[in-house]
Amino acid sequence: MNSNKTKISILYDFMKIAAFISVAYLTTFYSYMLFHSLVEVFYVLVALIIFVIVWNSRKFIDNNFYIFLGIAFLFIGFINLMHLFTFKGVFLFDSGSLDLSSQLWLSAQYMTSFSFLAALFFVKRPIRPYLTFIIFLIISLLLLFLIFSHRFPATFDQFAEPTDFKIFSELFIFIISAISLGLLLKNKNNFDNRVKGLLSFSIIAGIGSEIGIIVWNEFDLVGHFLKVFSFSFLYLGIVETIIVRPFRILFKNLKDSEVALRDSEERYRTLVELSPNAIFLHADNKIVYANHASLQLFGASSESEIVGRNIVEFFPPSQSPKIAERIKNLKSGSLKQSVIETKIKNLKGKTIPVEASGALINFGGGIAIQSVLRDITQQKANEKKFRAYTAEIEKIAEDLKKFKLAVENASDAIYITSPSLEVIYANAAAEKITGYKRNEILGETPMLWRDPAISDNEVDGFIRKFKKELENKNQLHYEVANRSKQGRKYISSLSISQ
Repeated sequence: MNSNKTKISILYDFMKIAAFISVAYLTTFYSYMLFHSLVEVFYVLVALIIFVIVWNSRKFIDNNFYIFLGIAFLFIGFINLMHLFTFKGVFLFDSGSLDLSSQLWLSAQYMTSFSFLAALFFVKRPIRPYLTFIIFLIISLLLLFLIFSHRFPATFDQFAEPTDFKIFSELFIFIISAISLGLLLKNKNNFDNRVKGLLSFSIIAGIGSEIGIIVWNEFDLVGHFLKVFSFSFLYLGIVETIIVRPFRILFKNLKDSEVALRDSEERYRTLVELSPNAIFLHADNKIVYANHASLQLFGASSESEIVGRNIVEFFPPSQSPKIAERIKNLKSGSLKQSVIETKIKNLKGKTIPVEASGALINFGGGIAIQSVLRDITQQKANEKKFRAYTAEIEKIAEDLKKFKLAVENASDAIYITSPSLEVIYANAAAEKITGYKRNEILGETPMLWRDPAISDNEVDGFIRKFKKELENKNQLHYEVANRSKQGRKYISSLSISQ
């Protein structure tokens, strides 16, 4: 899909350039000199525009290929301008021969082909723009010196035939351009398909231009047409990279940001509207927006009942000075406490405890305060119940403490057993009566201190009896015979309860 779009886009550019060439071609019916001057001025203007765009964007260009080529084309354009001024029939530097103009043309072609080739080596390499500018300036001045001092090799002989130097130079420029094209096509990662296509067509058109102009006959027109294509494609490639694509990306990012912002605002608005907390905005103490929960909290049936009213009106007189001071401190940035507990008085006269917080926000081109009120009526009721439960638990704990103290100090032995009759508690009197230490008693059953004269069958029968009777009564009383650790027999009056 992207490949097809690239081909269509380049074809559209081709058609625009062809339209310009068609207009330029019409001038040949009037004057070849007018046609030649028109296309040469076109070369110079394109070269100058390329330099201006690149030079002023050099700090933002991450591909130094464009910086190198942009600087080169300033001087290529200047030498092309000198070629125009020295062309036979222009009469500015007319030497009466083809050689001077041809030497300048050939110099511009040399600079163009070598600049393309050299620029490809600076794609990811650092470049010093001012030093590059100076180097091209020196090369250009040296070429002009050699040409105007007649030290540059001749390109035409006395019979207006091209010299071997010119033929060799055209062939050499052709080879250099072909190498540049190969390196460009091999460079896959630093140029997108459209730009690579435009630059490739620029080089190919430049090669075709050389072939056409070598003949120096009716194909000279074709050579100039192809050079128009070459410069145009180069211009489009650089403009696409440095101006069009960044702005396209910029505007796309702006549009995406606008959509994201709109979505974010919609989500925030939905969140605010559906929030169970009262959220409202007030500027200069006047309410300018309130969500649905605010209407419920303030006892209003519609937003119009509270919008425009002073926020302080909704607080009891005892709270109003505190709220006014808080708003003042929030605006000045000196507010320390972010959340407070206070009370409001709604339109129905009901006083409601709330938890309040506020923050400065941008609203309608100015500053407003976003306040959030949370109804804590139920929370306060729960806190009251919690305090009552806590007091009751503390009282029970104190009673248990007293009960434990009474049990521990009782003169009678007191035991607490599990359902399987294992002792899990025994007071101090139990140690004294049974003769066993408390750690010897815990985990054992009361059988530890039974009278050995009582058989196991009697014990089992007794246990079954009292468990059955305990199902119907809360407390049982028995007398049982026991023996202490020291062997002393004693009768215990046994009370059992659960």
